[in-house]
Amino acid sequence: MRNKITLINFLMIIAGFCSCNPNSAEKSAKNVEKKTQNKEIKNDFESLVKNRIISIKGTGLKTYKSLKVTIVNQSENDLHVKVPAGTFFKNPNPRGQSLIMLEPYTVYVPAQSNTAWNASTACTNAGWKLPGTDDNWPLEKAPKNLDIALRFYGNHQQSIDAYLARKNPEKLGSKEQQKRFKQVVIWYYMGNSYAEIKNMLAESVFHNDIAKAEDYLNSVKEDAQDISNLIRNQDKNGLKALLKNRTQSAIQQSSARMKKFRNRFNH
Repeated sequence: MRNKITLINFLMIIAGFCSCNPNSAEKSAKNVEKKTQNKEIKNDFESLVKNRIISIKGTGLKTYKSLKVTIVNQSENDLHVKVPAGTFFKNPNPRGQSLIMLEPYTVYVPAQSNTAWNASTACTNAGWKLPGTDDNWPLEKAPKNLDIALRFYGNHQQSIDAYLARKNPEKLGSKEQQKRFKQVVIWYYMGNSYAEIKNMLAESVFHNDIAKAEDYLNSVKEDAQDISNLIRNQDKNGLKALLKNRTQSAIQQSSARMKKFRNRFNH
């Protein structure tokens, strides 16, 4: 009898040891880690769209500068959705301008609900009609890798804007003016012609004043074309060199103008 009790106690000790097996604990930890990784992947924008956890659409606002964007959260979880710069929406009107987002946005969307906001955008086809109020603009892949080029531009935007403001504070000093320059860069990147860009600027910016549109475009054309080529190739060193050289040139020109002004004033 005593031997049987001893055997039972021994088996109970073995069972207790197995229940605390470190290999089992390690396996459980790995499962937790995998769940954490899956959660992170779930909240990635492309994965959310691909897996139909969210749907996203655009609605025209009669301008190429902005688009109403709506995200519908079809899941049971609240989401913070990171929508990247370069997100592209195709105009359902076949002759209407399609738009691309210029800035990234982080948007809170409650479970089984939707969130809408007006996103800052640019036009990708200057020669076409301004957007109307069409609904259900689909999300599509950006043409000619423009999304990648825009994110590269964004990484260097502070340097580009500083150069523009120094070169011509009257025409390129404000945030709105620098956004307009970025739009011109995009038009040249997409292969729009001088005439198409000039007419678009006249219609949408300069109240149908062709002369003012032409004057503006002539003042930014060289920089816009050169920067469009550099962002196409993601040429970091080339962009830095261009901005450095032209900033020095702008400083010299500004100094020469000031000297000329002082001489005129002294006389």
